[in-house]
Amino acid sequence: GNFFNVNSPRGAVFSTPGSGFLVSANAGGATPTLFDFPGDLQTFSAQRLFTAVNSNITDVRFFVPGTGIAATTSAFGAIFVDVELDGVTKIEFFDATDTLLLARDVLVGGNQGLSFVGSVANAGEKISRVRLTSGANAILSNGVRADEITDMVVMDDFIYAEPTRAVPAPSSLALAAVGLLGGLA
Repeated sequence: GNFFNVNSPRGAVFSTPGSGFLVSANAGGATPTLFDFPGDLQTFSAQRLFTAVNSNITDVRFFVPGTGIAATTSAFGAIFVDVELDGVTKIEFFDATDTLLLARDVLVGGNQGLSFVGSVANAGEKISRVRLTSGANAILSNGVRADEITDMVVMDDFIYAEPTRAVPAPSSLALAAVGLLGGLA
């Protein structure tokens, strides 16, 4: 989950309530594995399909690249593959207090179709966490899904603005002290 903050420092750490992640890359090969679902999935970017295992939820938290220092971003977007049902696949944006800023449903792209959704925080909001809900089905391992009926969705590419250090809001005690000092001058 921390590959994009340690191995390739880009300031994103992925987590899931599931048991881990699958990535479609195959060592040295030019053709992605498609998680053994060649009739259901395609790629926008070869070797980039990504999915949680045993869950349809992926959370992304932001850090100053290569560190453990909490950060925020001002924009995030993702490409989803095989969204076939309306209102099931979505992306949610949260601030540093874990308050929901915005939620967006991903548009239906159809079987093997590609869908993009993203947002730019342009009114001073700071995105601390993004939650991606990929369909209603979970992949359990290559070629095995939780059920054969429910819509299975994976992610392809992510794009986001460079994370910057999160500046904590001043505490009310610190604000009161500043106010008292101002009154004494």
